[in-house]
Amino acid sequence: MRELYEDLRQGWLGTALKNLLDFRLSFFLILCFCLGGTSQDIISPKLPLYILSLVVCLICLSGLNRTSNFWHFRNFLALWGMFIGFHFLSLIPLPPDLWTHLPGRGEIEAGFLATGTDLPWLPLSLAPEKTQFALLDFLPAIAIILIIGTWVTAREISLAVWTVVIFAIVSVLLGILQTAKIDEALYFYDITNDNAGVGFFSNANHQGIFLLMILPLAASLSELVTDDHYATFRSMTTIGIVTVMILLIGVILTGSMAGYILAIPVVLATLYFWSSRRGIRSVYLIGAGLSLLGFIVFDFMFSGTNAAELLERFTSVDPNTRQVMYANTAEAARDFFPFGGGPGSFAEIYRLYEDLDRRTIPHAHNDYIETVLEFGLFGVIWIMVGLAWLALNFWRIIRPGQTSAPLARLACVSTAAVLIHSLVDYPLRTMAISSLFAFYLGLIMIHNKGLALRNWAGESL
Repeated sequence: MRELYEDLRQGWLGTALKNLLDFRLSFFLILCFCLGGTSQDIISPKLPLYILSLVVCLICLSGLNRTSNFWHFRNFLALWGMFIGFHFLSLIPLPPDLWTHLPGRGEIEAGFLATGTDLPWLPLSLAPEKTQFALLDFLPAIAIILIIGTWVTAREISLAVWTVVIFAIVSVLLGILQTAKIDEALYFYDITNDNAGVGFFSNANHQGIFLLMILPLAASLSELVTDDHYATFRSMTTIGIVTVMILLIGVILTGSMAGYILAIPVVLATLYFWSSRRGIRSVYLIGAGLSLLGFIVFDFMFSGTNAAELLERFTSVDPNTRQVMYANTAEAARDFFPFGGGPGSFAEIYRLYEDLDRRTIPHAHNDYIETVLEFGLFGVIWIMVGLAWLALNFWRIIRPGQTSAPLARLACVSTAAVLIHSLVDYPLRTMAISSLFAFYLGLIMIHNKGLALRNWAGESL
């Protein structure tokens, strides 16, 4: 029997199983993109992803060994360990003598006293249930890091790159069908931007930044072949340029102002890091430049000028504009400082700072201010340490004279884009985007720790 098992393992069955396992990372990313396209409090599409992410985490941790890349990620894991720990601390019930002295709890105490109810034990979080789901929403991202730290191979990374790019194209095609209003069923969420090409997302801004995060990967397709295969390199470069144009059209269809603005620096940064690696011929640079010009012309012809609308969003005094939301959130953050209101508590706290008839703001549209409101002083420290850690890792890759893997350089472009977008939105609170973000972070850490992977042709990725 054992001999039969060995024959099967060494034969076609073993080969088939190995080929199937090469798609582990790709399959998990697709599930994250399909089921994690909203930050809304909707459990049904997210629950399978929660369960699968937990299973993946447990399997990865059980399979750790001394050679795992996991141990080289300890600084990153310590940073996230602190983040996760704060969630658990926020759920610990506190005695009345303690929580009543926390900033911002006066109205809660007054409510109990007004009804003659004894003060109960309450946690630091003002929304304990949402705190739990806020933590669960980051499970897929943690699972991605663990996969890269324990399982991943060079072939899996290459397949994942192709999978992500192809999925983005499919998402753009879905966005085209959505804007054509062929069928309302093509919008997967009840609360959505129903006049925009949102793809698999509920929010047009999130579709926009998702496509821009993948745009650098399209440019990296030519890096999956060697210099000796010039014909293949040329064809892959052409495919990359066409894909970039498709993704830019998808950004236009979202109607996302942040997408419009970020598209230009993302394209330019991608072009710079891509061309400097290969010494690209001028024809490809011209092609990329025409892609960017086409984006601007297409937007002007079919969407009109967006400058006035963009300016109005930041200068209007309407309660739903970002200017008002930022001011209210900053005031709330000061009132609840230094302990914060607890992860996921923004909506409950924000109601205290807006008009009584306005109850529709789920997030601050600035992840940094919202994090300070929910996490207090810890949030300030965590943001500063996290950004410093990222800046250091970016610098190790893009500093002058550094010969870095092209995929790592382009990953820096994508991660920087979503961090900038977080100034005017909350993309990382969507599981699909946080999972893609984690994928890029894994590539960056592998490169900086000297754990360079190899592609099919043997080149460093």
